[in-house]
Order: sequence, then C-alpha cells, then structure tokens
Amino acid sequence: MDSRVSIVRCSDYSKSFEAVSQAIELIGGLSSIVSEGDRVLLKPNVLGARKPEDAVTTHPSIVAAMCELVQEAGGIPLIGDGAGMTKPGATAEAFRESGIEAVANGCGTELINFQTAGFAEVEVPNSMHFPRLFISKAVLDADVIISLPKLKTHELTHYTGAVKNMF
Repeated sequence: MDSRVSIVRCSDYSKSFEAVSQAIELIGGLSSIVSEGDRVLLKPNVLGARKPEDAVTTHPSIVAAMCELVQEAGGIPLIGDGAGMTKPGATAEAFRESGIEAVANGCGTELINFQTAGFAEVEVPNSMHFPRLFISKAVLDADVIISLPKLKTHELTHYTGAVKNMF
C-alpha cells in the first residue's frame, strides 16, 4: 500500500479550500479514491457543542472544502459523526453549534447523526478482544470514508490525531 502525507501551510481558515485542495493534489488527488457516484462519508470530529473558534471540533471550513472537492470528483458527499457526549440530542446540538449543520445545508449534503441513524452488528474475524462490533449504518453504506480529524491536545493521551477520530 502506498502511504503518502502532505502538509500545507494555511495562515487562516479563510484559505481552507486552497490549502485542502493543494494538500490532496500533493498526494495524488481524489480521483484515485473517489469514483463517479460514490457515496463519500466525511467524518469530522464533532466532539461536543462547541463553537469553531474554541478549536475543539473540525473547523466547518475544512468540511465545506471537502464537500466541494468530493462533488468536483463526482462523488456524493455525506457528513456524519456522533458526539462524544452520550446524552440524547448531543450530536444534533454539536452539529449546530460547531457550524457543521450550516455547512451541510449550504452544500446540499446529507447530515448523518450516528446517535440516531442506526447501526449494525458486525463480526470481526480473528478478533483478539471484540468478536463483534456495533458500526453505524452510515459507515457501512459508504463507498469511501474520509476522516477529517481535529489536531489538538487530549487530557489522557496528550495528543489526539486521526486514529482517534475513527473510534
């Protein structure tokens, strides 16, 4: 498997589209993973009901840039997540407060709340610890999943990156 990483400087969020577009081109472009008509799940980090300027959730401009780029590649972008807080309505509130709901509305993109969208039980072959997992139906229904994590610190791990966003 070919693993590539690109890093592009972005001085502020008003330049998100240009920076994200350049970063994706540096690793070969979306056409290598997105085909015409693919359902592309964009998975931001919408931990809780926090405003973008609090720097806790994926910034809405990054999500908007990816929606546009997926559409340009011929894919159908979908935005989905489940807030880290488990109280009823936490994810819907987090989508609103973080600006992600406004992005979905502006892009004409489906917004999927993992708390309410349903799940399926999946068997894990050769499992060492968890022989079955409950996975969001949105994840299972997607042709492509693109993680849009938020680079930040964490009280337990000191740093949180892309791996934790797929938890």
